[in-house]
This record gives sequence, structure tokens and C-alpha cells, in this order.
Amino acid sequence: MCAAFKIIKDENVLSETLFDLEISNYQTLTDMIEKNKVYDQIYDIYKKHRETVKEWSMLPWGKLDPPALDMGANQHIRMVKKLENNLKMAASYPPFIKLKTTVMGF
Repeated sequence: MCAAFKIIKDENVLSETLFDLEISNYQTLTDMIEKNKVYDQIYDIYKKHRETVKEWSMLPWGKLDPPALDMGANQHIRMVKKLENNLKMAASYPPFIKLKTTVMGF
């Protein structure tokens, strides 16, 4: 859907340029693109966490290595904290709050 809006925006910019008009500011589209970039980062971490938990859940109890589990969990926690530091107002993104709760609760 975002790609369709971007195509329309590009066509409008070309038309405005052709007729020597002032280029419109597509703030809604720009905001949506920026939010999607943040959501991609959030969901990438969530997918990695989910895949790791799935792998661990399929291991037999005898093959579980507690230090490796702890190290893997800490790695995901560090990724969440790094993302939180890089985002402005991370708490304003509901998916981030859910991600942080999920990863920290593991």
C-alpha cells in the first residue's frame, strides 16, 4: 500500500515539475514511511526472538544448555535496549512496548 502511495506521489511531483508548480509536501506519506521503518526494526527483533524461542522449545530437555539460553536471552534484551536508545520516544510505539514486555519477560 505504501508503494502505491509513493508511485502516486512521484507522478504528482513530476506533474508539478512539468508545470513549474511548487512541489507539494506529502507529510502524511513521509510520516507513514518513517513509522514503517521503525515498525520493521521492531518486528525484525520480534521475529528473531520468536524463532529462537521456537528452536529452544524443540530441543530435548537433556540437550538444553542453560548458559547458552541465558546468553541468547541477553542478546535479545540488548537488541531491544539498543533499539530503545536509538528511537525517539520508543514508548509511544505500542508494538515496541509489546516487544519489550515479551523479550524482558522471557
